[in-house]
Amino acid sequence: MDLGTIVIILLGLLLVAISVEAYLKRNRHRNISANRPEDPDDTTPLGMEEIDMDLVRRVEKENQRHASLTERHRRKP
Repeated sequence: MDLGTIVIILLGLLLVAISVEAYLKRNRHRNISANRPEDPDDTTPLGMEEIDMDLVRRVEKENQRHASLTERHRRKP
């Protein structure tokens, strides 16, 4: 058998497999909500309680330092 024949046989087998699967699942209805994840645990606090403000301030300060260094290097010819 040459390569073309093997490719045609494989494509035919793939088509048969797809057809059999479609035939077996033809009348099954599945709700969209079947894929929904379960409800998360509502005991965790949300909002500002979860934000570590010290970390935010530290990162903001570091970003400002990087921005000032970038500006200094851009101004030099």
